[in-house]
Amino acid sequence: MKKIVLIVMVLLIATTSWAGKFAVVDLQKAGGMSVAGKAAQEKIAAKVAAYQKKIDEKQSVLQKLEDDLKRQSFALNAEARAEKERDFQQKVKEFQRFAKDAQEELEQEETSHTRKILEEMREVVTSIGKDGQYDLILEKTLALYVNDAIDITDEVIKAYDKSVKK
Repeated sequence: MKKIVLIVMVLLIATTSWAGKFAVVDLQKAGGMSVAGKAAQEKIAAKVAAYQKKIDEKQSVLQKLEDDLKRQSFALNAEARAEKERDFQQKVKEFQRFAKDAQEELEQEETSHTRKILEEMREVVTSIGKDGQYDLILEKTLALYVNDAIDITDEVIKAYDKSVKK
């Protein structure tokens, strides 16, 4: 779909003498460089660090349990050894479930922050487009080549940061 839009735009420009005002914006860069984007990254990084600490602690406990199981395995009868192995495997599954849930939560939170910022940023881009009388503003990743003179990413970041502070 993006390619079709780009091709149609190029054909329009090539086949007419339309002298419109164009711009591009790198929404990924703008989202990451904005104050809200940086705050979201810091919030997620703090959660990652907290989860990593819990994961490291749980891994340490599991390693100790595994070492104890290996040491005791020769001293235990078959039934007791099987019971300890089942307990250990259950703890491994719980650990894996915890790690997976943490990963999913972090991805979900990152997606939520990104979606919110991009929606707000689209409103800012629309406002800049109307105020600046642009005929077309494209996402920079849609183009094969872009002259830096038409890149308004920095302007979008400034306007977005200003709009969020209100």
